[in-house]
Amino acid sequence: MRRQLYDSDYVKQWTDLPVLVRMDSLKYLKATDVFGGEPARLRNQTRILGKDQSAGAAGKQSSMIIPEALRNEWADFVWWDRGSDSPRKLTRDEVGKYSTVGDPLLEGTVEVGLKDGTKVRCRPVFQLIKDYLAHFDPEMVEDLTWAPADAVESLAKELAGDPGNTLFAVGMGPNQFFNNDNKDRAIFLLAALTGNVGKISGNVGSFAGNHRVAFFNGLAQYVGENPFDLELDSVKPARPKVYWKAQSAHYWNHEDHPLKVGLPKMEMIAVNDWWWTTSCEWADIVFAADSWAELKHPDMCCSVTNPFLTVFPRTPLPRIFDTKGDIEILALVGKKLSDLTGDSRFSDMWAFVGRNRTDIYLQRILENSSNTKGYQIRDLEEKAKKGIPTPMLHRTNPRSVGYEQVAESRPWYTKTGRLEFYREEDEFIEAGENLPVHREPIDSTFYEPNVIVSSPCEGLRPQGPEDYGVSLVDISCETRQGRNVVKAWADTKASPHPLIKDGYRFVFHTPKYRHGAHTMPIDTDFVAFLFGPFGDIYRRDKRMPFVAEGYVDINPHDAMELG
Repeated sequence: MRRQLYDSDYVKQWTDLPVLVRMDSLKYLKATDVFGGEPARLRNQTRILGKDQSAGAAGKQSSMIIPEALRNEWADFVWWDRGSDSPRKLTRDEVGKYSTVGDPLLEGTVEVGLKDGTKVRCRPVFQLIKDYLAHFDPEMVEDLTWAPADAVESLAKELAGDPGNTLFAVGMGPNQFFNNDNKDRAIFLLAALTGNVGKISGNVGSFAGNHRVAFFNGLAQYVGENPFDLELDSVKPARPKVYWKAQSAHYWNHEDHPLKVGLPKMEMIAVNDWWWTTSCEWADIVFAADSWAELKHPDMCCSVTNPFLTVFPRTPLPRIFDTKGDIEILALVGKKLSDLTGDSRFSDMWAFVGRNRTDIYLQRILENSSNTKGYQIRDLEEKAKKGIPTPMLHRTNPRSVGYEQVAESRPWYTKTGRLEFYREEDEFIEAGENLPVHREPIDSTFYEPNVIVSSPCEGLRPQGPEDYGVSLVDISCETRQGRNVVKAWADTKASPHPLIKDGYRFVFHTPKYRHGAHTMPIDTDFVAFLFGPFGDIYRRDKRMPFVAEGYVDINPHDAMELG
């Protein structure tokens, strides 16, 4: 950005970087405030859903669907035309070949006249981000990250010199860190500046993938079935209406107790598992569940990286212990609640479990998911028994995120229809994350935890601890996870982690196993002994607790210093 090496056409066609932001409220400048009138009628593969209209089944939708109230709330946006030295309206239809953004103001400040006769000072998103990034010159980045400054500059020039031809392979482990959203926003910013999103030859992706139910957009047929309007006919679809609310797993994966900041009242914690884990230790109720090798009901999953619809067939293997399948556990709880209350809907919710026809739930998902329409679960299960793979029905193979947007000038699933690097929502502004920022981790840092590293920046106005009734010096474990403090790098570097004074000198990471994923695969002996240098499948040394032993890697320089 400093040397203007970015892909100008991509920035103008596909990003919100030319969009103006009001400096009084830090909100996007709305076209209705400047030009008056109503929001534009959207036509680019978008359907506005009236108050009493139905969106229909997810798998049958061919356009983006935006509720009318939300469309009116979003309205349209404004960019500044340098040629005419005037503001221009921008709708979410206008992306790619439909973009009207010709010669936008990307750097600087403008006073924009409003419909009511007043003026408001505005800056483009590009300028706000550039202001923030000014603090991160290569030398400072080297000091912060240990990445050599000349390597940072060299890589930037290489990426910019061949736009649209870089694949950003991102591992899955870091995506589960506390500040992963800021990290990913930064990666996508770099990719967008160099035209590397939505292209087969240049994109952001992962070389390792978790199971991802998001590809089953018909999943509501199962997890969202209306408990007060159950469909017990096996050939008819459910009528979803969600009455539950999901919470981030991070609330529950927090030391030896749930993180209570922002968490509603908890009445009970129940866990299904096949190993006795720490989650079991802290649960009120633990149900012993089948392992994947013992499944008595079919199941399926898919991944963000491979192209397959993975089907788990029923196994003839006997159960090792007195366990039940996850879905059987839920059904048995439902049956007992029906017995206690006399209300049959608790057990009817799981009616097909009792008939040994859980494949019906899977078939409903398949029929109502865009990437699986036409598949029959019974056919897929038979193929899976024979080792015959089933592909997901994606537009591209290998999968290319954003291909439809770039190839067909289709809006992104955002307010502006563009890749958005600015967040105008109140919670982002209050947290100081309306821009993609660098925060120090909440624990694995040598410095004050969770600090937003920045020099004074007009685009950042976070609410500090005092705004929440918390002392500025309170960096206890609970508090620092929701603490918004901005410090320049020099000040951050001079503020040590509170454990430093107690003699703690190192950061200890516990990554995913090198040859494993999640729990079941790595805990099987044949995989576990591959994990580290101390594996022995024969367990010749009987003092070994298992076919492998845990070990710690240490930086060689630290090891030498310790002697």
